[in-house]
Amino acid sequence: PPQAAVEVDRTQFYPEARLRAWQEDLDRRGLRDTGSPAHEAYVDALYERLREAGVADLYFEPVAMTRWAARRWSLELADGADRIPTAGYIPYSGSTGAQGLVAPIRYLPVGRRPDRSVAGSIVVVELPRPSLTSDFFHAMALYKHDPDNTLPPGAPYARPYQIIDALVQTLEALQAAGAAGVVAVLDEPADIAAGLYAPYDRQLRKLPGVYVDRAAGARLKALARAGARLRLV
Repeated sequence: PPQAAVEVDRTQFYPEARLRAWQEDLDRRGLRDTGSPAHEAYVDALYERLREAGVADLYFEPVAMTRWAARRWSLELADGADRIPTAGYIPYSGSTGAQGLVAPIRYLPVGRRPDRSVAGSIVVVELPRPSLTSDFFHAMALYKHDPDNTLPPGAPYARPYQIIDALVQTLEALQAAGAAGVVAVLDEPADIAAGLYAPYDRQLRKLPGVYVDRAAGARLKALARAGARLRLV
């Protein structure tokens, strides 16, 4: 009927509790990198939900792909005296072998372009902190509904994934300069830095790398000044 274009029929929508339960289920599944068992399981769950909702034309379409995944990763002093906590590995960055890669540390400040001086080193690089604010969304919004003012104008909206472009440029430059490995420092506390899976470009590089949080990055910077060596696995 004509009024259907302007009136909401609540019977045609799932209740809020169910949508929230689905989101909580998604969070519990953790990383679902493309082609992984976790990813395939979630695809199956979406299939069942769509089927339950009455979608008839559902089918699976296989896609062949070359997939790379790290089985284990770690970062420690070369002599094994201490381990540096990591926030995760850099996908498709490259492999070190079971014994890992041992090399001196070189520190690269934010914005500095790597040169041949980093060749053969494990480079600790600080990534820029995202500067996005809610103004970006307010400027594009056709309609706003925020009665509790949860996202006021000018509010910071920094997320680790926003540094992907800068990260890719840095990885390419480090590889070209002959770096042996990389430790990317996220300017975030441990709970925010943990689990970043980026970049997603599936470009297999020869620059094994891991992420660390702000505190670990500060420690690595000091170790670089002291001329320490690291073992990266």
